[in-house]
Parts: sequence; C-alpha cells; structure tokens
Amino acid sequence: MTIAQSLTEIVFLLILSHNIVIVSLMNVIVKVTGVPMSFLISRGQQIKVFSMILRKCRNVKLLVPTLRKNFSGGTDAGYEGATVLDPIKAYYEEPIATLDFASLYPSIMQAYNLCFSTLVSPADARKLDPSQYKRSENGHIFVTAKTKKGILPIILEELLSARKRAKKDMKNAATEFEKEVQNGRQVRFYFRFSNRDGIY
Repeated sequence: MTIAQSLTEIVFLLILSHNIVIVSLMNVIVKVTGVPMSFLISRGQQIKVFSMILRKCRNVKLLVPTLRKNFSGGTDAGYEGATVLDPIKAYYEEPIATLDFASLYPSIMQAYNLCFSTLVSPADARKLDPSQYKRSENGHIFVTAKTKKGILPIILEELLSARKRAKKDMKNAATEFEKEVQNGRQVRFYFRFSNRDGIY
C-alpha cells in the first residue's frame, strides 16, 4: 500500500466518522421535535417548535385550531422584538459588570407558567379564585402552575432535563467520539430550549 492510498483511506475514515456523528445528532433532533429528517435541512425552526407543541397537546388531549391569517392590506403584521443596546466601544480601566441571564425568555415562561394553554379571559378569571391566576403587567391573565401547568413550560422542562442528562452522559463518555456525540446532543437540546421563545 502506498502513502497516497493510506492517506486516502484515512481521509475517507475521517469523513465517514464525521458523517456518522452528523446523522446521529440529526436523529436526536428528529426524536425531540417529531419532524422527518428531511425537515431538518429543508424547513425552518417554527415547524420543529410547532411539531413539539402538537405532539404535547395530543398527549394531553388538547386541540390546536388552525386559524386563518387576516392581515389588513394583504401584508404581514409586524412585531417588535427585544431591545438590544449598542455597546459603547472604548477602553475601560475599571471593570464593567455585565448581566447574562441564562435562557431568559424560557425561564420566565416556566416561572410564570406563560402559555397559550394557560391564558384566561377576564370573564373566566372572575370565576376563579384569585390565588389560581396571575395578571401580567400588560393585563393578560394566566393560571398558575398549581392550577394547570402549561404546554410550553412542560416542553421546556423536558428539554432542560434532557440536556442535563446529555451533559452527564458527556462527562461519563468512555471515548472522545462518544464525548463529541454527547456534546452535540446537549448543544441540540440547548438550541431547542432557547428557540421556544420564538413561537410565543
């Protein structure tokens, strides 16, 4: 066997092992989201999130209605995203404290049980004991998790615990290859967890 043949085999094995990792990671996403593997390449994030919501709703016997889009003038209505301040670029001699909230929106959704399935109309809220719901600053009313846990908080909790398991498996991995696969799993779970707020 020549050196060129050996190098060709080595490159082939590297490409093959890389592709095996990619396929196994894609398989994790397929199991988590419930979409076909082709959707991972050809579709965006919303179909994956929506698929997770549909599966969870089906499990608890909730129906997700299909609503017609009715935008005036035939254009999509815009929405305002989060406020992001531009940094002030300079050399600072004093340390600057920064705040990094770990998964801020998903954490808020879990803490306050914010979900379409826990949203209550003011008329229905009058029928409930005040301890069974909370009113948000913008006036929306959500029942507490003790009253009824929301679909989105349940999904977020499951994703977070799956990520913790994957991180534990990564620490206990016997080989570098297995460690790389487990790291990919926990990153995918984090990515799914962080993308929940995009649908809300």
